[in-house]
Amino acid sequence: MCRLVYKDVCEGKNPQVLKDLLTIVGEPSDSKWLPSSPEDVASRLFHTAYLGMEENSSKDTRSRAKTLAKDIGSYHLDLNIDTVVVAVVTLFTTVTQYVPKYKMYGGTPASNLALQNIQARLRMVLSYLFAQLLPTVRGRNAKNPENQSPGGLLVLGSANVDESLRGYLTK
Repeated sequence: MCRLVYKDVCEGKNPQVLKDLLTIVGEPSDSKWLPSSPEDVASRLFHTAYLGMEENSSKDTRSRAKTLAKDIGSYHLDLNIDTVVVAVVTLFTTVTQYVPKYKMYGGTPASNLALQNIQARLRMVLSYLFAQLLPTVRGRNAKNPENQSPGGLLVLGSANVDESLRGYLTK
């Protein structure tokens, strides 16, 4: 899509394409900004994030996410969510006095699955948080007198298949 948009903008045959692009990327209609490449279009449209855990996330997977983001030109965040997971589990433990543990550390299969689900759900919550605030952080529409709203981003997530199966395989 970015290649097609870039091509149409360069050819200038359909001025509506540039007008729509300027609106979508948060530029005023009289902006002189033109994309320099399809990746330049992508960098204004796509935001990717790797929401890993320091101990549990593979360096290879993290590296592949970063490489893919670079290849498509997206704005990429590489995060460790360990502190968020620990905070939520600590809150739960404080309230219930129950310490959920992974099976390999003496926990139950139910506790193991619960901890995996906590990570998955926190990734979802964090994805929506970043999707709502990254346009503001990146200055979308900040200098646009026609529309001051930074808007939000559509969240498209993916899960690691073996994470989904891990709970079933450890029973």
